[in-house]
Amino acid sequence: MKKNFMPKTAAELQGELLNLLTPNGFTDTGVKSLHGESMYTRSWTRVDDVAFYGKMESRLTIQTAVVSGSTVVWANGNCGVKEGVRRYSSPKRAYNAIKEIVTYARFEF
Repeated sequence: MKKNFMPKTAAELQGELLNLLTPNGFTDTGVKSLHGESMYTRSWTRVDDVAFYGKMESRLTIQTAVVSGSTVVWANGNCGVKEGVRRYSSPKRAYNAIKEIVTYARFEF
């Protein structure tokens, strides 16, 4: 018996993404992507004591949205994470990637 898999609609993907991100502190800031989708954002900051330099503020901002059937994640900060855009095939994969990005930058998720 052959199963027929239908791709999820944008609304289903958006709902799935919200269920994963909202309990973890992501909020809808009212900013829209270029395609008009709502973007969900969370920022982290901390002050590190750097040898031979002193105190330095580290920051990380993650923004995410569902665009054209895939989940897009924007990372921005000065904490050693490569800045830029990443695309994931599902909200769950994007969520796991966000956890890894935050952990790599030494912040608490």
